[in-house]
Amino acid sequence: MIGKISFPTYSDQCGFRAIRDVRLLCGAGGFRRSIKLKKKKAAQIKNIMTNNPENLGMRYRIDASRSSFTAQAFAEGMLSFMGHNPMFAVMRYGGEIQLDSTNSQVDSMLLIAQAENLSLLDKVSAKDSAEIENAMRQEVLEISRHPEIVFVSRDVSMRQIDGERYAVQISGSLSLHGETRGQRIEAEAEISGKTIRAQGEFKLKQSDFNIKQVKALGGTLKVKDVVEISFDITAEI
Repeated sequence: MIGKISFPTYSDQCGFRAIRDVRLLCGAGGFRRSIKLKKKKAAQIKNIMTNNPENLGMRYRIDASRSSFTAQAFAEGMLSFMGHNPMFAVMRYGGEIQLDSTNSQVDSMLLIAQAENLSLLDKVSAKDSAEIENAMRQEVLEISRHPEIVFVSRDVSMRQIDGERYAVQISGSLSLHGETRGQRIEAEAEISGKTIRAQGEFKLKQSDFNIKQVKALGGTLKVKDVVEISFDITAEI
């Protein structure tokens, strides 16, 4: 199903055709819902994204039903020797990739994810899974205070590898847990007609986003500061 991400602080005069009507393509168990960004966050996106829609080309919307995002944490403490490194799937997100007027370069990128919709992929008991997911939502991400995760960029460089394949370097702003930091991402993309597919990974430090390290499973599971994010995105016109 398709849920609209609304930007209530934007007006038609903002020149925000590029992201004003982004659709959130939900993953498993899709639902219809609006995400209303806080005024500060909406203003931040407004300042970064283009204000000149007349100079834009094709726009590709991320299809979450054909995409995947995972966050790999690395355990320390009693469970580290067992290789118990929790991996979470981001279940609901949306966004777009906007090309410039020549349709040969990326003008801007936007990704919005719902922090509450993380699912543990590890094969553990239902009780342990619920405890780990609850700790992630309530103690790590504090979703009641910080409901969304946003990445936005207007600095994307592409180098053709061969045919339809490109090496891509993305520099943007990642907003997580109420903090915004610069984030550099390297990916490989394939552009084929009406479809873009991009794959890559990057690392981030939780401490950079003022996220405290917490324990779960009676204190036996504690994760390291560094988390690895992997993605396989498909976007279509």
